Amino acid sequence: MVKKHFRIILTVISILVVCNVVTLTLLLTNDSKKHAHRPHKEKCFLKSKLDLTEEQSVAFDSIKKKYKSHAKELDKELKSCQRDMIMLVSEVDVDTIKMQETKERIILLQDALFQTTIRQYKEYMNVLDSTKQETLKELYLEMFRCKKDCRKHTKCAKDIK
Repeated sequence: MVKKHFRIILTVISILVVCNVVTLTLLLTNDSKKHAHRPHKEKCFLKSKLDLTEEQSVAFDSIKKKYKSHAKELDKELKSCQRDMIMLVSEVDVDTIKMQETKERIILLQDALFQTTIRQYKEYMNVLDSTKQETLKELYLEMFRCKKDCRKHTKCAKDIK
């Protein structure tokens, strides 16, 4: 009887060891595959599209660094307010006053984020010659989902000047 229990326990332990080894192998190979297909960023999108000189590239890096942390903070707060809004909407008894306050805060944060983007854009423009300024304008219009053939293209272009 003891031998039978011993064999069962040994079999269960063996199966568990095999399962652990297989799981670890899968985890390790999947983790390395995740990183293998990701290309390394050598240049930022704008810098690569604009074919900047070394001076312009340094200026772009400086401008980007200047605005990045502020934009991240605004974005973080915006996401928090959006989560708050979802929680408010999902409550049984909706607090309309709190919803209105949260909505106004979201609008203010979106506007602040947009204004930050525009200030950064204008600083980028000051670094570039007229040909590259036109390319930057087109890239920004594209980022804001406005194409040359859109009916409001002229209005879109004026909005970001």
